[in-house]
Amino acid sequence: MLERIVKIQDAVKSSIAILGVTSLTNLMPEDWLLCNETCKALKCFEEASNYLSGEKYLTASQLLIIIKDIKRVLSDILSSDSSGYHYLPITYDFVRALLDLTHSRFENIENNNTIGVATFLDPRFKLQPLTSSKQATLRENMIKLAAQEINREGPCENIEVSKSSFDPTSIFYDWDAREAVPQLIVSPTARAIIEIDKYLNEKVISRYNLPFSWWKHNQDIFPHLDKLVRNKCNVLCTSVSCERLFSRTGYIISQRRTRLGVRKVKQLSFLNGNKKYIKF
Repeated sequence: MLERIVKIQDAVKSSIAILGVTSLTNLMPEDWLLCNETCKALKCFEEASNYLSGEKYLTASQLLIIIKDIKRVLSDILSSDSSGYHYLPITYDFVRALLDLTHSRFENIENNNTIGVATFLDPRFKLQPLTSSKQATLRENMIKLAAQEINREGPCENIEVSKSSFDPTSIFYDWDAREAVPQLIVSPTARAIIEIDKYLNEKVISRYNLPFSWWKHNQDIFPHLDKLVRNKCNVLCTSVSCERLFSRTGYIISQRRTRLGVRKVKQLSFLNGNKKYIKF
């Protein structure tokens, strides 16, 4: 709303003058400048809110990136003297307060295991948003999770084939005999390390690419990490989707449908929220 008023400030001034509204305090040029600078400071929060409120794409993995960028934008405003533009003193105080609150609110966000796993499994970011110490910790955690997925498949058994079962006169005898040599059984942890290191060595994709499409094309290469993606990357950063569902439920329970039971309301709300996925 504040941004809209700033954009139409000429119309606002003219309307107040024409209507002769004396109860409204006329804003001075410095006040309009303050409103404009406030909009600039809050723009990064607006972008973050709009993006993180989505429910059709992966949001949890981008939380660390967005928080870092918010801090960067606010820090750039505080250091704007070097660029030649000087904000109002009250704007600097406002931005400094925003930066302090952002630091305190998200001080331990890198320690959040759910956010860390989602960030790691996003091929657009992987370990990049984290500090070096957090990268090592998260990598160890991912190895444990991948090893657990491997353990669920059961023990890996090698089938030993005796060389005596091959025909020495066959042209493939040497090849078959080589394959008959017993192979070492690799532990789940070792297999997890191999898969994770291979994933980390893959090139990071563009921010505009879809991570789930990437996993769809690479699920056979990273089968155990793909299972983790399906289980861990469905987390939303905000409760906006729940609030949208509550709003839709308000249309279901109307004055003419006040006798609906709890069970029926749950069923109708579920169908309303998932109707695009249901084929009748």
